[in-house]
Amino acid sequence: MKNTFAIVCLLTLLASCNKGSSGSKAAILPTEPEQSLPEEVKAPAIVLDGSNIQGVYLAKFTTLNPGIVGTIPGSAQFRRIDDRISAYVRLFAGSPDTAHFQNVHSGNRCPTMPEDDKNEDGFIDIKEALAVVGPVIIPLDADLTTQLSGNSLWSKSFPNGSYEYMVDTNFDGLLDDMRDEDENPRDNISKIASDAPFDLAGKVFMVQGVGPEKVLPESIASLPKYKNHQTFPIACGVYIPGPMESGTLYEDVITGPVAPVEETIDQPAPEGADEIQIPGKEEEEPVEDTLDDDTEIEETPTTESQPEVIEII
Repeated sequence: MKNTFAIVCLLTLLASCNKGSSGSKAAILPTEPEQSLPEEVKAPAIVLDGSNIQGVYLAKFTTLNPGIVGTIPGSAQFRRIDDRISAYVRLFAGSPDTAHFQNVHSGNRCPTMPEDDKNEDGFIDIKEALAVVGPVIIPLDADLTTQLSGNSLWSKSFPNGSYEYMVDTNFDGLLDDMRDEDENPRDNISKIASDAPFDLAGKVFMVQGVGPEKVLPESIASLPKYKNHQTFPIACGVYIPGPMESGTLYEDVITGPVAPVEETIDQPAPEGADEIQIPGKEEEEPVEDTLDDDTEIEETPTTESQPEVIEII
């Protein structure tokens, strides 16, 4: 009798459970997924030999002080292949026959208006610019290998205001010089620490210099030994990695700034084209020919002669 009663109770309990699960459909709480521990974040390896610098780095120009210089198109480029590194600069629409300082700086952005115009005169002078772009680390002068050996020769623009610069050197020599002892800590050229990694990506390139015919406000500062039109910032860009272009590396060592004249691009206005005026220069009065037939005329070098560079002492 007891066994029969126990079986009846068990069957009743099972029926009740089945009714609850099928009729009321009681909610089943989802179980929390197991949380896996985050993988350990590894710090990037410190590269001191410069092997991280490969390929092309391009800095497209942003015009500085357009109220004085107008628009300055152009770009600067580094190209590293094996043990050679080449620097290229192409600038258009600058001042005619003007020397240009051009340097790679340690900073990572270009000056902007009005944030970096500290004296609020409407212009960015060299002191205001250096506060943003930082000291020079690679001067793009006559000798790319060292910071100081070529700093008396700089590119000079053609009469139409454009110029091209191209110099290459041994990469290890360049890097070693940048890490060498700083002979003059007070100048605007700085070294990098021997135990610090270096990369071209993110570094700032800046061009300076307008023609002396430009009248600059007295509020525009300069640097010791230079006039304000020589150090006036005109263009700036930040290097970013770019795709490799087709072609081969120029194998010969280029000893200094060059500015090859290209047909229809860098040539001065042809003789007699009076309607083409160089910005900033007034039209010159024609000079009457008063020479006799027997007078010797000194020949003027053609555009095929050696490109001109200017020496700054």
